[in-house]
Amino acid sequence: MMEPFLATGARMWKGVVSSEDLLREKARQDSISVAQLRTQLRSQYRRLSALLPDSNSHSSKTPDENP
Repeated sequence: MMEPFLATGARMWKGVVSSEDLLREKARQDSISVAQLRTQLRSQYRRLSALLPDSNSHSSKTPDENP
């Protein structure tokens, strides 16, 4: 599972570590576990992404080609 990260540079790892630190801090502030915060964020993402228009219906068409 970690294979994709083996070829990345230090900048990528710094970002991963930083995001993990932010998650831990937010979970601590909210008095919940990191797993609970991830579940909340996942649910929020799914709820918000469901509100977006279907990207498959207009993905490769130019504005003139869309009805």
